[in-house]
Amino acid sequence: MRQLFLHVGMHKTGTSSIQETLHHNQPVLAEAGYAYLDQAINHSRLVYSAFAEAPQALPANRRAGIANAAAGAVFAATCRDQLLAFLGEAKQDRLILSGEAISLLGDAETEAMLQAFRARVDRIMVIGFVRPPRSFIVSAYQQRIRGGRSGDTISGRFARPQYRRRFEKYLGVDQGNDCLAKAVLQVYARAELRRGCSIATLLALVGAPEDLYGRLELRQQNAAVSRLTIALCLAANEAVPMLRPDGSRNPGRAAGLAPLFERLGGPRFELPAAILETHLHEHREDIAWMEKALGRRFADIEPSGPAAAPLASRDVPAVLREALSDLDGDELRQLVAGLNTYLLEADVARRPRPS
Repeated sequence: MRQLFLHVGMHKTGTSSIQETLHHNQPVLAEAGYAYLDQAINHSRLVYSAFAEAPQALPANRRAGIANAAAGAVFAATCRDQLLAFLGEAKQDRLILSGEAISLLGDAETEAMLQAFRARVDRIMVIGFVRPPRSFIVSAYQQRIRGGRSGDTISGRFARPQYRRRFEKYLGVDQGNDCLAKAVLQVYARAELRRGCSIATLLALVGAPEDLYGRLELRQQNAAVSRLTIALCLAANEAVPMLRPDGSRNPGRAAGLAPLFERLGGPRFELPAAILETHLHEHREDIAWMEKALGRRFADIEPSGPAAAPLASRDVPAVLREALSDLDGDELRQLVAGLNTYLLEADVARRPRPS
């Protein structure tokens, strides 16, 4: 039986670690009977472009110069050909596609995707990792600030879990032809994951042998960082923006600045309770839908934080800045120690090597 495991995200659930690990361990996977499409590490752009009604609207495609419907259609056809060739020609019978943006295809687009895949495989299993809303929102803020956003350019849109939009279309698919197995929803929380790891959990969901995890070279990506890291990244983004207004890279921003900050330790970044409650209130209906689909309450999975009244959206940047502007003595010492270590390493790297 030829099986396709379609890992559709969601975002902020260890997807980068899963994708990097599967991509860089393809020979080991092949020995175990699995194939991971090698056209890309993350299959989001490939799958989304193949079946979206307007692939040219995807930011990654716009950056690549695909700016109109005609160019989008040509690129979409190329993507479909690559996907269907992989499904039809891979030597292994257990195939894996992984991309968090796959879950954001619309209902009709998703049906077109599944219809195309059904013609190439005997069975499809859709796998979705579900991150509880509190940790999702905190992680989303952390990633945006590390990626160059300042307080004034942070929009609440990126902090939407979009549970229903992502997963309802898979839960409601007709199972009559037995090709599409019921979607598997996996809660993304350490206590819920095999070995506390998204990679080990995905391997278990696709039925991999027990020893496969130990034979892989793991690639851990996007680990949580400290409050000090986020405070300095936010200050840097506002003092020396990472990007120009047109979205291009600012040549005046040192490329190593953010990576340097990410080396600094200290207490983990926590979002101010008022900002967190603002987003939880905005998305309460979507959160309730997901709890019903899971048959569990998120309050039983992740602890609730301190009580706080929601904010007006315009007040979020000021509250965020205030929360990250009061470095204490321990954090300042950590900063100095980290910078000192970095400068020492730079000095060593510049010293001439003995002949």
